[in-house]
Amino acid sequence: MLTWEGGENPEFRVGIDSVWDNIKNRFEWDNNTFGTNNFAHPYHGNLYYTAARANGFSYWESIPFAFAGSYLWEFAGERNNPAYNDWINTAVGGVIIGESLHRLSDLVLDNTATGSGRFWREVGGLFISPMRGINRIISGEWSRVGPNPPHQRPNRLGFRLESGVRTQSREKVGNQDTTGAFVSFDFLYGDPFAEEKIRPFDDFFFSLQVNTNDVATVGRMQIEGMLFGETVHLSDNTQHILGGYQYFEYIDNRAYEFGGQSVGAAWLSRYGAKSASLMLETELGLGLMLLAGTSSEVANFSGRDYDYGSGFSYRAGARLLRRDRIIAEFRNEGTWLYTLNGVSGHYFITLAQLQGAIPLIGAFGAGAEVRGYYRKAWYDKFDDVSRWYPEIRIFATLATN
Repeated sequence: MLTWEGGENPEFRVGIDSVWDNIKNRFEWDNNTFGTNNFAHPYHGNLYYTAARANGFSYWESIPFAFAGSYLWEFAGERNNPAYNDWINTAVGGVIIGESLHRLSDLVLDNTATGSGRFWREVGGLFISPMRGINRIISGEWSRVGPNPPHQRPNRLGFRLESGVRTQSREKVGNQDTTGAFVSFDFLYGDPFAEEKIRPFDDFFFSLQVNTNDVATVGRMQIEGMLFGETVHLSDNTQHILGGYQYFEYIDNRAYEFGGQSVGAAWLSRYGAKSASLMLETELGLGLMLLAGTSSEVANFSGRDYDYGSGFSYRAGARLLRRDRIIAEFRNEGTWLYTLNGVSGHYFITLAQLQGAIPLIGAFGAGAEVRGYYRKAWYDKFDDVSRWYPEIRIFATLATN
């Protein structure tokens, strides 16, 4: 057999015969681990996407590169048969992660900088968006001094670092010794209420949480990217916006596994004048879950401990801001998922959280949060299952507007 890639792992000894076999066998559903399929694949898809973005393509123009790159890998990059879940997770998730990381790398890059400051900015950009960093090295942008591109900085940037302890258990907190540390990084990029024209991801929310003493180190990654928005009401004290969104969510903890990509619409409202010390912002949205994986209590023919499905989602939230700093927030997100591959049935998965934070000295503060994870499974051939996991978090915060 003619091969163009060697190595110890036979799954990657590909050649003409393996490509032809993949074409003949067509798509199936694979049985990789939850983290591989729902976190690693989307991250790898971001490399295809950001390679295009780094070469001057727009958001919309870069999307085909993610789909084409993933498609080519499925047929010519490995001996395993191409998989529906790999292609969709890699491409769709890669677009969402890729655009947010591309925008976040803008925050550290500065074409006007020189010397050691410029070097470390470029290293930071390389870490955040590797393909963009590599492209800047190849093209000479790494050291070339010049003007920054327009729209490089958002009209608002909020950063929040939370670090503390969390405990989570089934039915009620305290049933098990599950206390562990966590660190979460949240970015609020842009302000849709201040935009005259919204381009894709001019406004987005990016959150990453790492845990100790849990089933996975990366416990949660969430991205909400605004694709377009239209102001439908504007007065001195009230503003309403109807927006279209792209969502990515990954949760892996004791309560359940959930990872998926969706699109939807949301009604955003802001109450209170911009000059006021207190403002209330609310969100109500509905979405279409394109593909999501969630944990299953029943062993199935797929060889996985989770099922894949599509369905519908909702999200609702409200937050109270004091001088543009969040001091209280409530969120509830839920998904109805109907099995496409796995144990026949459907699921309802929801997360509710209530958080309060008190500013202390400067950007530092302290806070507490109560969360509840609920999951209900209706299996066609097995008993129904419901699980409830409460969680309490106490943390210190570092927050900027």
